[in-house]
Amino acid sequence: MTAKLIDGRALAQEIRRGLPARIKGLPRIPGLGVVLVGNDPASKLYIKLKQRAAQEAGINFSLTRLPPSATQGEVLKSIDVFNTSPEIDAVLVQLPLPPKLNENAVVAHIDPDKDVDGFHPVNTARFLNHERTDPPVLIEGIMRLIAATRANFNSLSATIVAKDSIFRTCLAHELESQGVAVTCVQPDDSHHNATITSDIVIVAAGRPKLIHGDDLKPGAIVIDIGINTTPRGNVVGDVDTISANMNAGWITPVPGGVGPMTIAMLLENVVRLAERNER
Repeated sequence: MTAKLIDGRALAQEIRRGLPARIKGLPRIPGLGVVLVGNDPASKLYIKLKQRAAQEAGINFSLTRLPPSATQGEVLKSIDVFNTSPEIDAVLVQLPLPPKLNENAVVAHIDPDKDVDGFHPVNTARFLNHERTDPPVLIEGIMRLIAATRANFNSLSATIVAKDSIFRTCLAHELESQGVAVTCVQPDDSHHNATITSDIVIVAAGRPKLIHGDDLKPGAIVIDIGINTTPRGNVVGDVDTISANMNAGWITPVPGGVGPMTIAMLLENVVRLAERNER
């Protein structure tokens, strides 16, 4: 058996094709304000991809670049400019930040009504308390990737292997709301007993080849969120693709799976926030 690929690029293009028509119906062009601190190569690449995608959709992309030496106060002031601008509907701070900065405080400084990622503490609390129906964009993208397999969520089981507790909690909440029984595992813990019996395996551990084919239930849906760079410069996920392909039913490629979908969902959320501002 060879796993079928879940084509994140194709799904993302479908979402992005629908955005210009929605933008045309707005009284002004939506604006996305982005703060980039430092010179992390991966972050610079992500920003370049997001900028290109925003411009193709017809979204105004405003980027503030700060040096690695930027202070916490300087970063917060840059966010304030976007928080108070009537031309900016959505705000994003590209992570990770330089180690000297308080990442949680920076994210919390974004206006919750302009939080495009959806991981602002106010918005995650609203989401977990059923006061907000929109999940964070990464989670919404994951759910659409799983839905692309035409799986019936109800009565399935899933294991999430991830290091970020907020991500695990929000994703588990969304899956459980669809009738999925969820087990959460941290990357340092043994995962085999959970993943081998799960219909869905979602991995965001930041560890290349953490999950192998013999960790998977035959026919499982595998969502690989990991992005790791090998010593040779190749980009690989958290799943050993070769062995997983022989056991999984469906799998997201790296690159070309979760990444393009996350950007597409980010753009859709910019338009969604702009539409709400006009109500």
